[in-house]
Amino acid sequence: MAADPPATLAGLSSLPSDLLLLIAAKLDPIDLANLAATCTSSLRFVDDLAWRAFVQSRQAPLVLDRTASIPAPTAPDLALQRSVWWHRAKFHLSLSRAWQQKILLATQHDLPLPGHASRAHQKLSSSASRAVARPPPASDFHKSAKLAFAMPYLVLGHSRLVVAVRSDLHLFERTQLTSIDTPSLQALDFSKCHTLHLDTHGRPGSDHSRATPNPWQDITAIKKVDDDCDELVVGFANGTLQRIRIVAQRGKRNKASRLHVIVVETIASPRRREIADVSSSRLAQTDEIVLASISKRGALQVVTVPAGQSTGDNDASDMRQVEEWQIDHEGRPSHRRSTDQSSTSTSTSDGDEGSATPSRSFRSPAFQNAPLTGSTGVKGTRAWCVHVGGGQVVGEQDQRWVAVGLTGDPALFIYMLKRRAGLGRTELGSTYPLTSSGRRTSVFALATPPPTSIVPPYLLFAGFYDGSVRVYDTRQLYRRRRASGSDGGASDEATLRPVATFSDAFGDAAVYSIAFGGVGGCMLLAGNRQHARVRIWDLRELVVRFEPGSLGRPRSDSTSQILTRSRHRIVRPDQDDEDDDDGGDREEGAGREGPGAWFVFPAYPSSSPQYSIVADADRVWGVTDRKVWVLDFGRPCLDLCLAPRSGPEVRGHSPTSGVDERNDQVQDQDEGEGEATGSHVMGTVAYFEHERSLFLRSRLAF
Repeated sequence: MAADPPATLAGLSSLPSDLLLLIAAKLDPIDLANLAATCTSSLRFVDDLAWRAFVQSRQAPLVLDRTASIPAPTAPDLALQRSVWWHRAKFHLSLSRAWQQKILLATQHDLPLPGHASRAHQKLSSSASRAVARPPPASDFHKSAKLAFAMPYLVLGHSRLVVAVRSDLHLFERTQLTSIDTPSLQALDFSKCHTLHLDTHGRPGSDHSRATPNPWQDITAIKKVDDDCDELVVGFANGTLQRIRIVAQRGKRNKASRLHVIVVETIASPRRREIADVSSSRLAQTDEIVLASISKRGALQVVTVPAGQSTGDNDASDMRQVEEWQIDHEGRPSHRRSTDQSSTSTSTSDGDEGSATPSRSFRSPAFQNAPLTGSTGVKGTRAWCVHVGGGQVVGEQDQRWVAVGLTGDPALFIYMLKRRAGLGRTELGSTYPLTSSGRRTSVFALATPPPTSIVPPYLLFAGFYDGSVRVYDTRQLYRRRRASGSDGGASDEATLRPVATFSDAFGDAAVYSIAFGGVGGCMLLAGNRQHARVRIWDLRELVVRFEPGSLGRPRSDSTSQILTRSRHRIVRPDQDDEDDDDGGDREEGAGREGPGAWFVFPAYPSSSPQYSIVADADRVWGVTDRKVWVLDFGRPCLDLCLAPRSGPEVRGHSPTSGVDERNDQVQDQDEGEGEATGSHVMGTVAYFEHERSLFLRSRLAF
């Protein structure tokens, strides 16, 4: 019997690699680690093939992958040497526990004054004094922001991170953000980033910055068009909508490449109306891009443009048909115009746009206050956000919809988009409002999960004024559209009810921003209106409890379930959600929290709203009125992967072990407060967990 195990191992090693990979795909990580500890051939197979397949298939790819920079490991004994893929798998598995146990590094960086970073970088390049590279005092920044400071925004892609401040785009390239040799404190150094200035009249990319920038040229909304973040759609305070492309120009004599902007599309506005939000979606079959924008007074613009166009002039967009609807306070759309861009020009009736001082009618985007009665005479219309989605349902690949968040009752409307073949026009079809709650509310943020997330992409997440995030199953739109047999007309009875609700039992601050982070995009992050607070929920239980083919129906037969591990309700589409909408008494046990639900103050201390959040599997970026912050869950995992190990400890070592060694640096469950000390203090972060009723304020360091 003693000869059986070697014979079995020899039989496994004789199997084809493809068959072994199919077997390894059914094994858990701990089983792969145990298999690698059996013999040298199994170790080589698991390290070189199995862990590689695990990282590429089971784990969602990182937007900015730092594991690619992990050097090839070396060991005194070649038999104990592990491959790079073993370290990458170890990083991914350690990352899940880092999110659960709040093992992270926190950093904060001051936002630069408009034009300051670019001028400082130019002077540093010319070997001038380094004193100009100092960031401006916070008081000066605050004084400049009081005049007319548009909210800062963040955009994350595979190539770069974009920080939009006033009319400037600060670009942090992939090499700067993914280098494992760059300290976390220097990852967002504004003096070392590329700064581009946008101007709807001048030449984009050139330095037109002034001491007091023109508030009408402020960026009030920005989203990415492609995954690499090379193309962006930008909305301005004067109502102009631009689609731009960031390209690299190779420098002369082996100098570093310089980035500049090419304007692909320009959609001007006949009058000054501040754009509240923009969105884009790519049509797979026709290779077109749907661009949508919403103004603060409810002017919805939708235009479909060809993808991949990169002309430097506006000749191609001059003949573009722009469809516009006015959305009233009850969500009813009325078609206003279908115009060519050749007849559109930006009005200057509200004041001299060349002046840096705004007129009396100017409403700063920082305060988000549109007048009760606009120039169109529509009373009470106030729009906040727009989102274009669809195309995730089988048989409905190119069927798109546009969701608009308003202030009213109801506050969220979804409109089906219809494309008229041969006419090049886009029309609004059926209207689907959400269930009325009996009181006016507002929807400030809309988002759908990214393609790399384990959360189904047909789920629409909406952030409300009462601090809750409600989830809607958009597959109901296609079912009701097929049942009615018509694509046109409004449907007052076809209301949408949330299939899940995430709320905070200890606070009702409005949700300003939504993002998806964590391994597989399983973490829901919501930025609140007060104290730059970020609420975090675990979505894995939400995904598990829904049948893939059902319309938001839980697997259990009960019509309502309270999940104790994360604070959210699951309801059926045909069930009223009045308890959540009208602020009434909640069901017993609804306030119970678990390790999957917590909130953090990454910019502590701060009273600013959390304007924008972007997230990856290992990092979260956010921006307030003065600072941009980073929560780095991946750096402790990288340190764990790069830590030298020797002897039999490496052989058969599970990638999940070793994380608990840093757990005591973040929290102390016995005393209720944990503090980590180190030679390089990165920042201060405060977070609160309801289930233990303890407030942790930890200095997180290497």
